Amino acid sequence: MKKSSIEKTVYFRLRNAILKRQIAPGTQLVELTISKELDVSRTPIRNAIKLLSEEGMVDMIPNRGAFVANPTKSEVEQAYQLRLELELMAIRASLHKLDEEDFEEMCACMQEEKLALEAKDMDRYLKANKSFHMVAVKKAGNAFLAEFLGILMNKIDIYLMLFDSFFDDSPSTLRGPCEHLSIVEAMRGKRMEELERLVRIHVEHALESLRDQVREYKMPNELFKEL
Repeated sequence: MKKSSIEKTVYFRLRNAILKRQIAPGTQLVELTISKELDVSRTPIRNAIKLLSEEGMVDMIPNRGAFVANPTKSEVEQAYQLRLELELMAIRASLHKLDEEDFEEMCACMQEEKLALEAKDMDRYLKANKSFHMVAVKKAGNAFLAEFLGILMNKIDIYLMLFDSFFDDSPSTLRGPCEHLSIVEAMRGKRMEELERLVRIHVEHALESLRDQVREYKMPNELFKEL
């Protein structure tokens, strides 16, 4: 196999194992161990780990090594609190600028979310979810706000990948899409007080899905089971 092909294979197998909790948050990624498990040299493993680090799924700690990201409960809560305040700021600035074309874009994102949920495709769902929220953010006309909130949502997406019960829940039990619909309806009516309440509830529900997972996550018995 070509070098680039091997690196991609290692990258996707490690990433998939992390997303499926076959490698727990906080686990050290030891190149030699992975090399033996996957029967490949250490160079493509090193490059794959570097890519995962750039995505935020792996933390590179000087003089210690590479570890699967393992945020504390406090860090997760702080990220969501900041996201809430920034998103409300964006909505206040954009509410009276949003038009039917924007609402149609949000509805398209909601449809994409539904399809992603049915397919159990977490990457696809997170992309659609972020696109939904960023419609109003971009309409606010504040480039710094859009940039900071975009970075923060990318970080939160990593937390969701690591801890959320996405693969365990059925589409009908997830509240996000229904809450998005209520948010769009409040935006259409320019009802800021109701909108603020709905967004706060929406963010709190999203945080709820992570709190217990972050606190109770346990290491699987088999590190590379079905890797």
